[in-house]
Amino acid sequence: MHASWNALVKANGDRLSDAGAGDLLLQRAGGGGAAFVPLPSVASLPFLLVSLIVHGFYYATLLGAYRHGDLSQVYPIARGAAPLMVALGAWAFAGEAMSWQGWLG
Repeated sequence: MHASWNALVKANGDRLSDAGAGDLLLQRAGGGGAAFVPLPSVASLPFLLVSLIVHGFYYATLLGAYRHGDLSQVYPIARGAAPLMVALGAWAFAGEAMSWQGWLG
């Protein structure tokens, strides 16, 4: 489903509207489930804010990459870069180190 959504965004001329419509659909689906769970604690708000900023940056750069590159190049790079960024961020900010098997994976 994720690759199909990216293909639709790449194929259509109005990528920003397509990405926004996809996000709106996901927000509506998540909003329905949010009624059944408690609100996040105040301590989590800075993390939620940083997550919002990072995702906004990701979407902006992804749409820009689709403007200039081919789906067959942009999509694998965008999807493959996320685990590497998480591993490096966990090392830099949380002091977590992966084993050599983890890096090989």
